[in-house]
Amino acid sequence: MWSRPSVGRERAIDVLLVVDASVIVQVSLAGGVLGPLQGHDMIAPDLLRSEVTSSLCEMAYRGDVPPEHSRVAVTRLGGLPIRYVRPDDLDERAWDLARSLGWAKSYDAEYVALALVYDVPLVTIDDRLRRGAGHVVSMPTPTELPIGRRR
Repeated sequence: MWSRPSVGRERAIDVLLVVDASVIVQVSLAGGVLGPLQGHDMIAPDLLRSEVTSSLCEMAYRGDVPPEHSRVAVTRLGGLPIRYVRPDDLDERAWDLARSLGWAKSYDAEYVALALVYDVPLVTIDDRLRRGAGHVVSMPTPTELPIGRRR
């Protein structure tokens, strides 16, 4: 799933990152292998767990992933080194962002708002999210990250 980092990215650094459900679904399906996320400090809004579980359930329902593989991926979610945070004003920030971006729902806006609160990148592989809010906050893909330290 993850490609090797390109030459010239050999210096290891830790970066605080917001991760979204699109990335964590793939990590869970890949056996919990963090790839380029390894060694970085990852945070997410608490809705990430529900979104990942729902996405994996939907993938099994549609036949994209065998149900037993999807179910095992759900169990991996609790073991990932993600810190769930919810600043007091996250709801209001997500509401305001969703409205200003013309979004009917605020789910994605929670990730964007969290990245803004902490002034950190939002790691995603969701192209629609990148197109819709890439001008608001930095949104690298996992393969665009610097190499994190091994812990």
